[in-house]
Amino acid sequence: MLPAASCTGGGFFVTPSFSLFPVRTPASIAGMAHPEFVGLVNSLHATAEAALGDLNAATASAARDGLLAENRARQTAERSFKLLTMLAEKTRGNLDMTEAELLSDAVTSLRARLEH
Repeated sequence: MLPAASCTGGGFFVTPSFSLFPVRTPASIAGMAHPEFVGLVNSLHATAEAALGDLNAATASAARDGLLAENRARQTAERSFKLLTMLAEKTRGNLDMTEAELLSDAVTSLRARLEH
């Protein structure tokens, strides 16, 4: 664990509570998927699916915001796909099994749809 440096009156002191590693929440300690992570993946996946034509109540706000207009739909889907792919790359090895599977399934299904 590396300490953080804080500034007080021009000098620095070491704060021992700083860590480069993410704080494990009770859900992640117990092996449960983190709800905010699941929400993020589902939101990006739903936005991309809606842009590709799968509109439902959960993605109606994207339509209202103009993200699904014909000229922007493919761009919206590709952007969501790129974000999910980047998230998968950056979190590789740091997700529990449920989170990793959710993210992998989202990337795989969008890749297949975007290749057509």
